[in-house]
Amino acid sequence: MKTKKAAEFPINLSDWNFLELDDLREVLQKQVENAVKWALDDSIGHGPDAYLPIMHSPDSDGLFGKTPADPLTVYIRIPLCGTFDEQPTWQFSFGDLVKEIIQEYTDELKYKEPEDEERDLRKIHEELLHLADLVGKCIKRY
Repeated sequence: MKTKKAAEFPINLSDWNFLELDDLREVLQKQVENAVKWALDDSIGHGPDAYLPIMHSPDSDGLFGKTPADPLTVYIRIPLCGTFDEQPTWQFSFGDLVKEIIQEYTDELKYKEPEDEERDLRKIHEELLHLADLVGKCIKRY
């Protein structure tokens, strides 16, 4: 008996009644939800990781690239893949983020009352001063 290869004719399994499409969609959705929850669950040691690549090495970002020129570049990694090298990594500049916030508060379009904006900016300012003070104390140890 001679058999044909699958590529030689169209395959249609719609009459086999495996699972209703809605049931399959529900199962897949639940599996994806569980996988994402697992990847984001820091309590079992594999949650998202954020770090400043400048702290890794003067010549490497720790991900097989050069250290970013901006010392406030932040890398965020989420373990959605099997190996460390394949994990998705996002980066942003903390300095640029602060500048964007300042720009939002100085734009003509206001979202808050001026006293609320001033309060928010003062809180950001105080925390940044506190962090700068901590870094300064650390530098003095050297």
